Amino acid sequence: MSRQSFWLLAALAGAALFAAFGLRPAGREAATPATVQVFAAELAARLDKIEQVRLIKAGNQTVVTLERTGQDWRVAERHGYPADVERLRTLLRGLAEARVLEAKTSSAEWYERLGVEDVAGNQAKGLLLEVSGGGEPWRVIIGQAGAQGGHYVRRPEDKQSWLIALDASPASELKSWLAPQILDIAAERVREVQVEGDDGFRLLRQADAGDATFKLEPMPEGRELAYPGAAAQPARTLTNLRLDDVLPAAEAGEPDAASLRRVRYLTRDGLVLQVEGWQKDGRHLARFQVSAEPADGQEGAAVKAEAEQLTQRLRDWVYVLPSYTQDNLLARLDSLLAPAKEAQTSSEPAPASAETPAAPADGGS
Repeated sequence: MSRQSFWLLAALAGAALFAAFGLRPAGREAATPATVQVFAAELAARLDKIEQVRLIKAGNQTVVTLERTGQDWRVAERHGYPADVERLRTLLRGLAEARVLEAKTSSAEWYERLGVEDVAGNQAKGLLLEVSGGGEPWRVIIGQAGAQGGHYVRRPEDKQSWLIALDASPASELKSWLAPQILDIAAERVREVQVEGDDGFRLLRQADAGDATFKLEPMPEGRELAYPGAAAQPARTLTNLRLDDVLPAAEAGEPDAASLRRVRYLTRDGLVLQVEGWQKDGRHLARFQVSAEPADGQEGAAVKAEAEQLTQRLRDWVYVLPSYTQDNLLARLDSLLAPAKEAQTSSEPAPASAETPAAPADGGS
């Protein structure tokens, strides 16, 4: 026997012993062409035919219904607002391509530990995903994440549960399925911010002091910015501005006059964004109007087209924002300025007198 053949046989024998004594990672079968099993091969074959996706939580409560309209996906519970397509795509493709890592329990009494019990129960931990279109509805309960990765799953019609190589967790809140971005305007593009009202002021870009530097005019007497770049914070808020929730404009009603605040953002290329913000029922709301005041020429045409596109997308909606986002967007003066310095009060001790009493004469009485 040649030396090469000897070492090959030795390696094969060692591998057999390694497997025989269970030295593979616990619960994970070796990924060879003969043993790899895709959990949802039938889902992969119909991804481009799916028309609706529904998520259901404990108590058979619907989390969200996502519906395809042409090339777009919409959230039915929010009157057809655009869905987070990337989140949906990641989940569906993750399921369609997920390998089976391990067969788990087929006993209903153990389902709860994995989060794959029937979602009709009020304490159910998992989510039921229901896919329609391209054939019979396809359903799976997605339970808890495995200790070493993946997720536990079970088809509702089957007793057998599985651990599969699925990294994506389906979001259990409706707002997480909304297309999150409202606007994305770079701070460097903004040249001026105009705040209306009795405390109105302007934030003006300083051309000679860097792209992200603004000056507050007029600066209240005796006050100063909270930090050097504070006046640029409203402009920065327009970059990747994200929602918390959304309402149809007709459902939101008219703004509350007592809390209404208006701010205009003017860009260097002529885009004009008017923001109206107010509070109602404990929520921080905002709506947007977009127009264009560009110079003539090709750049002006592009800005007009952008304004029209944004108008079409924003005009029918009122957005719910996190409170800190609304404060920054509406350029509230107190958030831009450092606390006022307190004046010296009369309670402080008076300075000592310069006069010193005369000492008594020696021997005097």
